[in-house]
Amino acid sequence: MPSIRSLAVTLHRHLAPLTLGLTIGALCLYQGHREEKYKHRDYLEAFPFSHYPMYSDFDDFDYVMFIGKLDGTPLMIETVTQGYKANALKKKFDNLIDKLKDEKNKGIRNRDATVEQMRPSGEAVLQSLSESFPGVAAEVQSGGVGLYQVRIEMKEGALTESPPILVAQLNAKNAPPAP
Repeated sequence: MPSIRSLAVTLHRHLAPLTLGLTIGALCLYQGHREEKYKHRDYLEAFPFSHYPMYSDFDDFDYVMFIGKLDGTPLMIETVTQGYKANALKKKFDNLIDKLKDEKNKGIRNRDATVEQMRPSGEAVLQSLSESFPGVAAEVQSGGVGLYQVRIEMKEGALTESPPILVAQLNAKNAPPAP
């Protein structure tokens, strides 16, 4: 007669694959049920309308910044700067505009700033890019570069987008020496 230990080992040897198979099967059924549950909500498409406050409470105003030729043709910022991102351009502009506001403009919000109030910050951003990246310096020498802003606002329940506004420009006459 076999010992209890040998019976336990034999039972374990035969039941382990069965237990693993049942576990995997149950997980597959659960995942299928879960996908069906969220299919009617377009769960993956609902990201901007999230329950998390950082993704669901949008301001009625924002803007994007881009660099382009003086005729308004956008330049691929990551190409001319070897990897600088557009969001970093906006962040740099935001930081500088807050720093460079003079005493009479301290209370003005960025959304209410005029082109004249934004120009010193824009020029500083373009100078910095031209000094740091040969691709931008080459564009400056070949005809000039502009910093543009596109304003996006929610008005009467609809999004409106302004045409690109030239905030600052840099050309061969007022550019720093190429790097």
